[in-house]
Amino acid sequence: VLVVVADEAKTEEKVDTSDLKIREASEKAGYTVKWTANDKPVEISNGKRTISVTAGESDVVVNNINMTLSEKVYLKDGVMYAPYDFADL
Repeated sequence: VLVVVADEAKTEEKVDTSDLKIREASEKAGYTVKWTANDKPVEISNGKRTISVTAGESDVVVNNINMTLSEKVYLKDGVMYAPYDFADL
C-alpha cells in the first residue's frame, strides 16, 4: 500500500518535467491505486510493498523503513507528483 496525503496548501506552481505522476507511475508498475479525497491518503498496493508518501514531504516509509526522496512530493492541478527517484522505491 502506498499512502499519499495530499494537502491543498502544499500545491506547487511549477511541474518539473523529470517528476513522475504518482498514479500513472504506480499503475504502470502494477499497483492498484485508491484515491478517496485530497485530504485523505491515496492507497497504492501490489500485495508485496507498502509505501507512505505525504505531499510537501520528501520523507517516505517503505515497508516500515524510513527513506528520503531527492525532492518533496507535491500536488499540482489535482495530480500528485514525486521526484524521479520515486520509481526506485
